[in-house]
Amino acid sequence: MDKSTYDFDTIFISILLIAFIFTYYKTNYSFFFKKYFYLRQILNTSYREDFLYRSSLLSASNLIPLIIYSLVLSFFYVYVFEIDLSNPLFTKFQFSTLVDWIIIFFIHLAFIFLRIFIIKLFFLFTNENYSFKIIFLLNFIRITIYFSILNVIISYSVYQFFSYEVAYSLFVILKVIIIIIRPIILFFGTNKFHNLATKNFVIFIFFVDFLTSVLFFNTFLFFDFLEFLISYIIPS
Repeated sequence: MDKSTYDFDTIFISILLIAFIFTYYKTNYSFFFKKYFYLRQILNTSYREDFLYRSSLLSASNLIPLIIYSLVLSFFYVYVFEIDLSNPLFTKFQFSTLVDWIIIFFIHLAFIFLRIFIIKLFFLFTNENYSFKIIFLLNFIRITIYFSILNVIISYSVYQFFSYEVAYSLFVILKVIIIIIRPIILFFGTNKFHNLATKNFVIFIFFVDFLTSVLFFNTFLFFDFLEFLISYIIPS
């Protein structure tokens, strides 16, 4: 597949926005920045002293990384997948690429909050205390953000030197690896803070993370469904 022709003005605006938010977060929330974007910190997140510094999931220190995550993934989708597949999601509505990116950003943000909601739903079937729940949930978010953005960067770098097909295949392979290693990191990470019954905890992680990730593996099917839904609501 041939390389895409990009609207560099729009790309510049998009990158500038991502860079501004990223820099703002690093400057004003340096403690939390390390815990979201430094691999060593992510792999050692579940000690008791680390929990004492955690704040609410709805605080800026935890919301901004979700925004950065959604911005980066939606940027990659709009400027690589959407263009190279020659099937832009909102072409029929004649939206600009920038508007497409904004819409996809909110969809990605809603998607990660859906995963958070599913985890919270499974918490209703456990008797663990609040500290376990917040540690597990924030570890899940941090692992997801770090490795997903790393996957995007690696895949896009490969795309610059090889074909779209090679880059996308690598993207899928790395995504499978993330789905496999994240439950392992969650298991050993959470057990640093809580000594849980191994069998029950493995079953919990299997349903709340691994199985859910497999069911939601192809997010592009969600976008196809959204396109169909919008076409049905607003017929051409």
